[in-house]
Amino acid sequence: MSLRARTASLAFACCLVALAGGCSSSPKTISRQDFHTDAQQAASLASESVLFANLKAAGKTTDAYAAEHPKYLEHQAEQLLKEANHAHASADQAPALERYRSGLGELSKSIQLLHASDSAQLQSARTQLQQELETLKAIEEETK
Repeated sequence: MSLRARTASLAFACCLVALAGGCSSSPKTISRQDFHTDAQQAASLASESVLFANLKAAGKTTDAYAAEHPKYLEHQAEQLLKEANHAHASADQAPALERYRSGLGELSKSIQLLHASDSAQLQSARTQLQQELETLKAIEEETK
């Protein structure tokens, strides 16, 4: 192999390494503003879930809505949790991020209870969802 071919091969290999390094999916540090926005979205989702539980328990939802809306809520919670699990926070925000992740995990579990039609299970879901709402609102306030 000629010197020119080796040089070209080496340059190509270096470009590949640089591209691979730039495309890595390493977590980025979340800004305080982005964290606050995410906490707002999570609190809003918890609030919507409480409202839905109240409507369903009162018999004010159609069968189709009662069956499909929990799936939507679950998807939203899963997306927020996925994003939170890929985020890193600065040292001063790290404890809040861990509580946020935990709160989202609990919210996701509680949303699954919204598939129930039993009033006792719905009451349990409402109680749990209200607790998660309070937790997420506190994190929202903390991240201002």
